[in-house]
Amino acid sequence: MKTYTIQDFGPNDLLTSERFGTRRVRVDVGQTGFFEGREFYTFQEFTIPSLAEIAVRATTPVDVILYESALSVEAGTVRVELYNGGTAGDVWTAMPILPKNSMTLTPSYTPQVVMDYNGTHTGGQLVDLVIVASSGTLNKQVTAGGGVSTERGFPPGTYYYVLTNTSNQSAKCIFSAWWEERPNT
Repeated sequence: MKTYTIQDFGPNDLLTSERFGTRRVRVDVGQTGFFEGREFYTFQEFTIPSLAEIAVRATTPVDVILYESALSVEAGTVRVELYNGGTAGDVWTAMPILPKNSMTLTPSYTPQVVMDYNGTHTGGQLVDLVIVASSGTLNKQVTAGGGVSTERGFPPGTYYYVLTNTSNQSAKCIFSAWWEERPNT
């Protein structure tokens, strides 16, 4: 009968116990980017007049994993189009970029993605489309995310969400997004 040592199964910090028969390989259910402080989120509340649109721009100099982008609609119907590239116009207003993990042991990392809104957008390649309609109660449509392995990876670039109110009343909604930055360093 062969005798095994802990070293036969890898470094001690990768195992849950020193007891044979009960130990397992340690698996972290969290994301490394979360613990390294590279996950961020944003949100913005909008009131979009009937048949008007608002553009939201995401400018990223690094690869990103988009875990979720969502629109909650309290009133009205909103068509959400996501474009890769295109032409921007007018003046843009910055959106908050907040860390998903601000615990004291989180390493310092400066976000590189910039999110803003209120400008205009034309052209580009349509990469996602969803329509969110309110029935008088708060409705929510998630355009990316919502479960395990539903994330999408995007290369550096400029992306535009165009939110168009297709109803005959003002649309009240909240746009939100959550992503991880993947710098090549």
